[in-house]
Amino acid sequence: LAFLELGHRLDRETSGVLVLAKRRNALLQLHRAFRERVSEKHYIAVVSGRVPKRDRVLRHRLQRYTGAAGERVVRVEQEGVEAVSVIRGLGSLERDTPSQISTVLVRIETGRTHQIRVHMAHIGHPLLGDAIYAGPMQMGISRQALHAYRLSFHHPITGKPLAFEAAPPSDMGELLERLGLQKG
Repeated sequence: LAFLELGHRLDRETSGVLVLAKRRNALLQLHRAFRERVSEKHYIAVVSGRVPKRDRVLRHRLQRYTGAAGERVVRVEQEGVEAVSVIRGLGSLERDTPSQISTVLVRIETGRTHQIRVHMAHIGHPLLGDAIYAGPMQMGISRQALHAYRLSFHHPITGKPLAFEAAPPSDMGELLERLGLQKG
């Protein structure tokens, strides 16, 4: 193929659905759909703490910075760009310690750098395995516990509705099973 471009991005350690475009005009239409919020991106996250089983809209302004080691770091800041995530707790598990672990369904309305990770840490529920945003490093997962499981949009050329899903990879699937929080 002469042309093959990534239609959107995921954070380096996030697993899940990706879309590639084989034509430049399709790529531009995909970018437009994501920018104008006419697509839907759903994620599953495993976080510290108990997240209620109800929808909650997180609307915070995010600002990107470069860390001391050259890494990208994002913070909630007034001068940042608006980011919107809708979260819903799917279930919680009481562990041996007083803390809890929850699985969370996240639908993002914007696609900012580290958006889900920063939103969840900001409300006191960092992702398991997220070294940048102080997520607990436990339960046998060596990356942030975040999986892009569903992406839906209209085909950029034909307009036909499309939806793609990806099962969690083995590390995340095993974590969900161990916790008894497998998405149902």
